[in-house]
Amino acid sequence: MVRYALITTAGTQFINAFLNGQDIMPTVIVHVRPKGNVFRKIFNKWICIQCFLKKLFNPQGRMRRAVLDIQVKPEDLNSIACRLKSMNLDLLVISKAGKLSDAMMASAKFGAINLHPSLLPKYRGGHPLLWMAMNYDLEGGCSLFQIDSKLDTGRLISQEAFPIQPGQSLYDVEVKAVEKIGVKLVRNALAKLDREGKLETKPQPAGSPTAFAYNLSNEEAFEMIDWENWDLVRVWHYMRSSNFWMHHVRKTCYWNHWCRCSIGNYEFCDVEERPGKVSTKGGKTYFAHSQGKIYIDINFSLRRIIRNFIYCEFLITNMMRSRSVRRN
Repeated sequence: MVRYALITTAGTQFINAFLNGQDIMPTVIVHVRPKGNVFRKIFNKWICIQCFLKKLFNPQGRMRRAVLDIQVKPEDLNSIACRLKSMNLDLLVISKAGKLSDAMMASAKFGAINLHPSLLPKYRGGHPLLWMAMNYDLEGGCSLFQIDSKLDTGRLISQEAFPIQPGQSLYDVEVKAVEKIGVKLVRNALAKLDREGKLETKPQPAGSPTAFAYNLSNEEAFEMIDWENWDLVRVWHYMRSSNFWMHHVRKTCYWNHWCRCSIGNYEFCDVEERPGKVSTKGGKTYFAHSQGKIYIDINFSLRRIIRNFIYCEFLITNMMRSRSVRRN
């Protein structure tokens, strides 16, 4: 039986999908969790409970291997290399865990494999889905590859493509790429390694046909829109992919703090406003474009009000606590 570690950022959709229906359970799950996020800590505990229940209630009656859970901060990830090496692991399965040190790579017999939500060598980098939406590239996919010393350049194990619908969000594309396709690719690779004792790989092309998909802040992502040269549908598709545009709406509309806003439909028509400006006419709010309007759907959200209230209370409590510590 293959012994492997699943190393991933806590809170990703990958963990839940991976544990469901997995024949070869991981020897250890390493949760890489950012500091001080209460919601991520709750999610981590839920994953531990899931692992425990899977061992108690197995519908097929097969024995599941015990899963050890390790939680580390991103800056401490590479410090557990010796601990992983003592487990005699065959493989490290990575998803959104950052760059690994040489010691971590050497802690498993066959090194580490990683999931990337694009068809490598296209869109190498940390945010491929946003750049895919920016380029209006409707060919999605997922790649499973061996990690090497560079970023997203390792030898390919398997790939699978799927179509992206216009206006589809990054969340939906990631769920399709990671939960459905990516998990299947990892499951097949583990079964092959268990059966044949090896992984078949092929080299990637050295160059990438697309620009490096580096991470962008919300402001940078909004500034990437070419209002003059991009057609209306491309801008609409890009803006529907994520909520990076919210910071721009926040500057002009106060109600977005208490309402749920999303990009709605688009309309080809004549507009008087400059491209990119947020306007409200006839009870409808929209982004102006040289070819028409991109509407913003606004819905009252009690959940958003409660969340903002709790967040404000949390900030105030932390500020008062830090002041008291300074005084003492």
